[in-house]
Parts: sequence; C-alpha cells; structure tokens
Amino acid sequence: MAKVTGPLMSIDESGAFADTLGLCPVEGDQLQQAEDQTTKDAWNQAASGKPLSGFNLYVGEYVSYRIANGGVTPPSPFLPS
Repeated sequence: MAKVTGPLMSIDESGAFADTLGLCPVEGDQLQQAEDQTTKDAWNQAASGKPLSGFNLYVGEYVSYRIANGGVTPPSPFLPS
C-alpha cells in the first residue's frame, strides 16, 4: 500500500498502489543538478540518439538504481553504465 505524506509527487511518497504504480522518493533530479559538468556531459552523450535528454536518462537510471538496491543512494559521481 502506498504511503503518501502530502499531495502526490510534492513531498514524500513510497510504496505501491494496486500493484501497478510504484512510488519512491525522487531526489535524483536535485542531485543531477549538483553533478559537475563532466558528469552531465556523460549523461547527455549517453542519451544522444534517444528520445530523451541526459537529465531524463539520469533521473530514470537513478530511480531504477534506488529501486534495485533497496533504496540505497548510488555513488557520486553517478555515471551512465
């Protein structure tokens, strides 16, 4: 069952809703902004040729990493694989 402590996507949410919508705290967007330009360039390069930006790829991979690793934050700098 999802646990929401404020409006959805605004403060803090985690869990799942009806086994179809998975929620986890998203902080990857804030962390990506703090990465150095070399890391941002690596994500932009990894996203080239894909229909998304390096920022979107970073956030998606960050969230996937957290889900796959029990909520553990990835190491910094978090580089594309």
